[in-house]
Amino acid sequence: MTTAYVGPPSQGTINGLGAVLHLDAARTVLLRDGALKLTLGASGGDTSTALERYQSYPQLKQAFEGARTYAESWEKYRKDLAEYEQKKAKKEEAKEPTKPKVDPRNEVLARALDPKQTLKVRIEVHTADAILLALRLADEFKLRAVLEHATEGAAVAPEIARAKTPVVAGPVFRLGGYSVDYLNHSVATPAALVKAGVPVAIGAFGETPGATRFLAESAAFAASRGLTREQALATITVDAARILGIEKTHGSLEKGKAADLVVLSGEPFDTATRVEQTFIDGEASR
Repeated sequence: MTTAYVGPPSQGTINGLGAVLHLDAARTVLLRDGALKLTLGASGGDTSTALERYQSYPQLKQAFEGARTYAESWEKYRKDLAEYEQKKAKKEEAKEPTKPKVDPRNEVLARALDPKQTLKVRIEVHTADAILLALRLADEFKLRAVLEHATEGAAVAPEIARAKTPVVAGPVFRLGGYSVDYLNHSVATPAALVKAGVPVAIGAFGETPGATRFLAESAAFAASRGLTREQALATITVDAARILGIEKTHGSLEKGKAADLVVLSGEPFDTATRVEQTFIDGEASR
């Protein structure tokens, strides 16, 4: 790997900001605010009900409605302040407007709502009903959404495609303790999503030991269940770069892009293939 998105773990409905890192010696930050991480309907245990999943939806909706009100209060303040300054310059009688209190969480949420901003929202979802709720949330608040996991995404692939919402699918193969979120886990999910026309990247998620190390193997496993070789390779290169918003500089070998190269001993998805050399920005990585 030469570039990676690193996001916060799911510890509630609103989890914080993730970043995109270039894995050079300096760990250069390509995007400091790569995305705002949300979680909708994840159980985190061995039980889950539709009611629990629906409860997180109004919580997120209320948070974004509050952020919208917060943004409107600041917009009104700036307008009133400009009018106050004009009257003050003309020595007219005027009352200085009250400045709203800064709220760090609402500042971030408001950026996600602002069409002039580029802050994406990555929503962890697993069940089909949670995916549909995430799409509804994104549509209502015009969020630049990306779905994470989408474990049951195959069941609602046409809906995801119609919403033009990308998916970071995975883990393709799952190890570790039991979780009800993965009850209907399938290796064929990435292929089903791609077939429906959904932009897909394959992600390495922290709850699966070794997932980052075996990202190429994950893509190969997905290829064994319906992806073509080219589609599988794209899910961990150029399509992943598009979803991150860095496709103009990363993700493929083209003039003007970063010279990030991985030299392999054979076919990318052959189990006998080994990495012989990695170059980042044209320099050999150690």
